[in-house]
Amino acid sequence: MEAITNNKIFLLNWVVTSRWNWLFLLLLIEVVCIYGDYYIKKASMEQQWEGWKLLAIGSVLYGVSAIGFFLLMRMFKVFTVGMLHSFAVIFLSIFLSLVVFKEKINAREILGLILGIASVCLLVRFQE
Repeated sequence: MEAITNNKIFLLNWVVTSRWNWLFLLLLIEVVCIYGDYYIKKASMEQQWEGWKLLAIGSVLYGVSAIGFFLLMRMFKVFTVGMLHSFAVIFLSIFLSLVVFKEKINAREILGLILGIASVCLLVRFQE
């Protein structure tokens, strides 16, 4: 039990002690989240419940990313973590949609994307 506690303390200290470790952790979380999105999308493309295993994998990946968010939220406000996550998810989801799944994006979706990014920028600009 003591070894588990020491490992948890080491992980938390690793994230907090270095100036840039939090960025590495955020990137790792985003990669895990986008893989979760990938598996959930693949599951949704199956007939009826044939993709339940892919759905389970995607759900587990989302759960794993929650551990990283927990560590980040110990250092930053929810707003800050949420804003960084929003930017990363927007761009990684676009990449996943266009490159991996070969989905097309229309003018309304592009406008929505621009307005979404603008809203996050405004929130960050006027944050207290």
